[in-house]
Order: sequence, then C-alpha cells, then structure tokens
Amino acid sequence: MFAIQGASIAQASGYGVGYGSSNPATFINAYNRIGGSGAIGSPTNAVHVWGSGCIQDFTGGWSGKSGIMQAGCTGTAYYVVYKQWAYIEARWGGSATSVIGYPTGDDFRWGAGWSQHFAGGSQNNTTLARADQTGIVRSVRGDTRNFWVNSKGGAVGSLGYPISEEYPWSSIYRQDFQGGSIIWDPINKARLYSPPAVVALREQNAANWAIAEKNSPNPSWSDEFARPWSGYCEGFVEVAFGTRGRFTSAAAHYQWQLSNGRIRTDTNPPVGAVVFYGGGGDGHVGVSIGSGQVISTQGYNGQVLPVWQHGVTGLTVPYLGWAYASADWLGR
Repeated sequence: MFAIQGASIAQASGYGVGYGSSNPATFINAYNRIGGSGAIGSPTNAVHVWGSGCIQDFTGGWSGKSGIMQAGCTGTAYYVVYKQWAYIEARWGGSATSVIGYPTGDDFRWGAGWSQHFAGGSQNNTTLARADQTGIVRSVRGDTRNFWVNSKGGAVGSLGYPISEEYPWSSIYRQDFQGGSIIWDPINKARLYSPPAVVALREQNAANWAIAEKNSPNPSWSDEFARPWSGYCEGFVEVAFGTRGRFTSAAAHYQWQLSNGRIRTDTNPPVGAVVFYGGGGDGHVGVSIGSGQVISTQGYNGQVLPVWQHGVTGLTVPYLGWAYASADWLGR
C-alpha cells in the first residue's frame, strides 16, 4: 500500500466500503459502478487523507490493486483501477496526488482505448490513456495534453492515442501519438510536429553520411575504427551521428529507447531515424534514409561485407521499430 499519509490506518479486511468518510455513499456508488467485489475486491483500510483528498484502497478482483479517490474529501468519489492504478503506483508512488492530482471522473471508453482525466497536481491537467493496440498506459500532461484534447480532438481525433511519454528532443520536448507528434517548448508552447519544418539538420546529416559511406570506394571498411564494418552496426549508427561509445550493442540501445517510451513501430521511419531489429543477442540497427529504405552494416565479426541499403522490413531478422537518436547526440 503506497497511498497512506498522515495518521496511521490499521489495515484489516473488516472495513466497509466508505468507512471513515463523512459521505460513505459516494464511495459505495463508485464501488458499484466498477462492479463491486468482483472488480476490485474488498477495502483494505478506512477512507483516509492522501495529499489534497481522501482515498480508500482495495486489493482483489479482476482489476487487482485499486483505489477509490475523492478530491478535497468532498463531492463525488471515482475509482482508479487496473493498469491506470499500476501505472500511478509504479511511476509516482506516494507522491502521485501532488503530481497528477485526483481523478475528475471514472475511466471511460474513448475511441479505441480507455482514458481517465486527473487535475490538481503540479502537472496541471493530466490524462492517463491506454490504447487497445498497445495495452500500455501513457500520461499526457499540461500544455501538450490541452492541445491534444482541445485542438486535436484527443484520442478520437487525428492523433489517436499516445505511444510514448513526453521526451527531450532537439532542445525541445516531444510526445508521439498513433497519428503524429506534438512538440512543446516554453516559448512556443504545444503545437503539431510538422516534419518539413522541424526535422533537425542532425537527422539529415546522419542519413547523408550513411549514403556516402555506402557509396564510398571501400564500403566494407571503417576508417573511424580501423576495422571492417561487419559486426559493428551500433558503431556505424553512432558514427553517423558524430559520436561513439554510447551503447555496447544495438540491443542495449534498443532497450534504452524502449524503456524511455521512444520506440515507434510503424514501418515509415523518417529520414535520420534509428531503425532497430532483433535477432541474436546483440540485435541490429541502421539509419533510415526515408522512402522505406535503411542503410546498415552486414555480417558478423570476422566477416568483411559492405554497408548496404535495404527495405525497412527487408531483413530476415524481425523489425522492432524506430526512434530518434538521443538529444545529446549532437550530430555531425
């Protein structure tokens, strides 16, 4: 249990739904709306203060660990269940209400997924959104969230559901959605990412270098490392961005991108995107040159094969997705 703050609450299964509240009926109503004990089990404590509101914790039922929350300890209480609750617990723990505040309603079906709105925390308005396609909860917050909801129609608009968290990108911030991306900075605030206007010179330079290397007199040889390119795909990508020694393998690079919510799985990586593949313990990676084409190394350590151009899904190893290089890869 992570939400308890203030006075100690004895934990026992004998507490009734809404016990400890001045208005237990609103907790009972929320409990019934989600489906009662079959959905969230029984309360594990009394209603108690958490941050700027009150909460009662539940464990059990199909949704697992859950809570019923009431902003300001007055008015309507709303349930927070299933993956939304797990996301809150894993991401913010006991400080969650200071970051996202309290729910302003139950979760609801919104297009091809589920969403729930929160308000009152340091992030301002926040939506937790889970697309059916991925089953992964993402948070959309502040100006980005307001632009997504008010200007682009939210999950039922052209952008659909988020497929990443917000992340640093070329000195600004970016969040990717099923149908595009929103970028944000303190001066210009949130706006739609427009590739012709915003694609960084860094990405174009990386693609240009990869093309030049493929067309060089000796495309199997790396002057930078004084060795064949075969078996050195991650080194090839890093050199394309004017850096080296960032990751020990393509697989390690992919895991970092994945854990930071930066991987997109469509098969149209833009120019200069880093494109990842599975296969073997070290994986494989290349540089997109646009139009569904990628340049990468061939072969393994000990072989001497040239850098080559291939389709995004043109390898025998599985395609994993693409991402932009980390913002601290300053480029060539």
